[in-house]
Amino acid sequence: MRMLFGAAGLALLCAGCASVNQETTHSLRRIENKSAKGAAFDRRDEREGVVMAAAGQRVPQVATAAAPPTDGAGPLLTAPVETRVAPQESDRIIPADSGPMRRGDTFDYLVTDHATRRARNVVLRADRIDATKVYFNNGARVEKQSGEVVRIEAPVTGELDQATPPGGWMFDGRLPQGSWRLSFVSTVPGSRMRYDLVANADREQMLRVAAGEFRAIRIDLRGWVHNQTTSGPMSARYTGTAWFAPALRRVIRFQAKARSAGNAGNAYFQINETAELARIERD
Repeated sequence: MRMLFGAAGLALLCAGCASVNQETTHSLRRIENKSAKGAAFDRRDEREGVVMAAAGQRVPQVATAAAPPTDGAGPLLTAPVETRVAPQESDRIIPADSGPMRRGDTFDYLVTDHATRRARNVVLRADRIDATKVYFNNGARVEKQSGEVVRIEAPVTGELDQATPPGGWMFDGRLPQGSWRLSFVSTVPGSRMRYDLVANADREQMLRVAAGEFRAIRIDLRGWVHNQTTSGPMSARYTGTAWFAPALRRVIRFQAKARSAGNAGNAYFQINETAELARIERD
């Protein structure tokens, strides 16, 4: 999310969770090139799910999105972001009918901020499992085995985490049908985002993402998002789409757009982000 202050001639990029620009109290490291000696995964980054890129590695190119209209009602990007994932050994891929989660299962996402034209790879790794819950990234995210979300402590997947309703997309182990209203404050600690949306679930369909082809239910989101910023409250029309794969019990693709009108100080906030499942793996 991008915050701009035109009257003072300053551009304030708010480091945050839903986007590298969003104003929150959480920080998220950028993808950085390391030396030619290679880049080992830093345990300090595991909670945030950040993957560092070794020198010379190519970050997937992101198509430039057209600037959204001032009322935020522009069309969503419909074409998936092109990603290139190295082939994996077949015995390490999590099958769609794999049953309960196992320790070491990982879900890699490509999160793209189209406003800044930056992409980052993030990882959700199940590092602890008890009788009823699965803990990802040292407790940054906790889910039930059914896929219901218990809590999100760190916004690893950006706006997807910000806009996830309390309890996640499933209720009592099932995804709602038809249309329903969602009115909630983001469960991410420190977030100032409040959502008033109408969700509409379409029929199940096949969807291909970088991680493979899955049966997914499309959920369209329409409504308003409100942000309590340092320069006062702001609101914007919100449009989003989540593709939820029941077999994986999670969203495999998410996209959202919103842009507020400028206030008296010509400040506004903007969301223009995509998250796509790039790889799933089992130790």
